[in-house]
Amino acid sequence: MYKEMLAIDPELELNAEEKLANRPDDEGGRGRDLTVYDKFKLKYGAAIGLLRQEGFNYKDDNGNQFPMQINLAKLDENTELGKRQRDIVNKLLGDDKAAESLIKLAKKMQDYIGDNNLVGDLLTDDNFADIYTRSIIIDDALLDKIEDEKSDVIGKVGVSELGHFPLSKMIGEVSAGNDTLMRSWTDTGNAIEAGNTLVNGFIKEENLEKKTEGALKFASLAASYNGLGSKGQAECVRYTIGTYLNLSKLDMAWDIIGINTLPFRIPASEAQRIFGVQAGAIGRDELRGYADHLRGYMNSSISKAKEALKERKKEILESELSDKNRKDAKNRDLLEWEKARAIRLGLSEDQFKENKFQEEVRDLTLSEAEKAEAIRLGLSEDQFKENKLVKDILISGLEEKFRKDEVDSHKFYNDLEGVLEINGGDFWKRTGFRLLLYLMLAAIGETYKIGETVSKDFTKSN
Repeated sequence: MYKEMLAIDPELELNAEEKLANRPDDEGGRGRDLTVYDKFKLKYGAAIGLLRQEGFNYKDDNGNQFPMQINLAKLDENTELGKRQRDIVNKLLGDDKAAESLIKLAKKMQDYIGDNNLVGDLLTDDNFADIYTRSIIIDDALLDKIEDEKSDVIGKVGVSELGHFPLSKMIGEVSAGNDTLMRSWTDTGNAIEAGNTLVNGFIKEENLEKKTEGALKFASLAASYNGLGSKGQAECVRYTIGTYLNLSKLDMAWDIIGINTLPFRIPASEAQRIFGVQAGAIGRDELRGYADHLRGYMNSSISKAKEALKERKKEILESELSDKNRKDAKNRDLLEWEKARAIRLGLSEDQFKENKFQEEVRDLTLSEAEKAEAIRLGLSEDQFKENKLVKDILISGLEEKFRKDEVDSHKFYNDLEGVLEINGGDFWKRTGFRLLLYLMLAAIGETYKIGETVSKDFTKSN
C-alpha cells in the first residue's frame, strides 16, 4: 500500500536520514519505526483535524447545528461544502492539488482496510484484546512510578523513579497545580455532572426553589472544570436562574396594584405568556429575596476563590518550574510605549521581552536568607533570582485574574438586579406610582362622595 501512496504523493517517501533512523543503534540508527503513514500524518494531520472540527460544529441551511461525519475520500467538488473543504486543505498546505491528493490517499487507505478486513480483526481477533488488556495493566502498574518524584535519581530534582519527569509536569504547568493529570480526569467527571445538573436540576425542574438550587450547583460544577472561578459562577447564575426570574417577573402594572394572579387565566408575566399560567408570576419584593440569596452565593464563591488563590500561590512557591512557566513569564504583553521603544532600538518584540526579563532579574536584590537558600539548593544567585522572578510573575498574574473576576462577578450581579428592577431606584419608582394610584383612587372616591351629596340635596330641594 505504501508504494501506491508514494505514487499519489512522492513527498511521503522517506529520505536518507529518515531511512537511517529506522536502522538499529549498532548500525548508526535510532531503531525508530518511521513509515510513510507517519509522514502522511505530519503533512495532512492539521488539515484533517481542521475538517473534522468544522464537521463537529456543522450547521445546515436552517441553522441547526449537529456533528457531521467527514469522509475524506468523498470531498465532493460539486457541492458548496465540498468546495469549501477542498479550499481549506489547499490553502493550509499551500498547494492547489493537495486536496485531490488527500482524497486519493484516503480512498486508497479505505480500500486497503476493507480488502484486508482490518476492522473485523479489531473486533474479533483475540490478539488485539490481549494487547489492549496488557496495555491497561501496564499503565495502571506504572502510573504511580511515572508520577512519583525522586530527587536522587541521576542527580536531577523532580525526576521520577524511572528516570523521567512526571507526566503531569510534561502536559501541565506549575500554575495549574502539581496534580494536573489527575485533575483532568476529575474535570471530565465534573463536566458530565454539570451537564446532567443543568438538564435535570434546572431545565426540567418545575419547583422554583429546587430550580434555583440546581442552577447554583450547575454554576459551581461548571466553574470547577473550566477554570473560570467566581466570574464563571456569577455568569452561569446570571444566565440560568437569573434569566428565569426575569421572565417570571410580574408585569409592572399588576405589581404596583399588588395583584399576583389575574382572572380568566390571563398571563401576568412573560414566563406565563411563554409556558402557560402554571409558570411563575413573582412580585419584585419577593424577587428581592431570591436576589439576596444569589448575592450570598456569589460572595461565598468569591471567598472560596480567595482561598483557592492562597493554595495556588503556595503550590507555585513550593514547586519546580517548567520551561513553559519560564517562557510564559518572559512572554508578557508589552505596553504601547515599550513596543515603540523596541522599534526605536531595532529589536523584535521577542528580543525586547527577553531583554526586559533579564534586566528585571539583574535589578532583583536577594536578602541574606535568600542567598543562603540559593546555596542550599545548589543554585547561583542569578538562577535563584530568575526562579524568584518567574514565580512572582505567575503569582501576580493569578492575583490580577482574581481581582478582575471579583469585579466581573459584581457586574453580573448588578446586571441581574437591573433586569429584575429591584434596586433602590426601582423601589422608589414603584412606591411613587403606588402613592399616585392611591391619590387618584382617593380623588375618585372623594369626587363620587361629593357628587352623591349634591344629588341628594338636589333631590330634597325638588
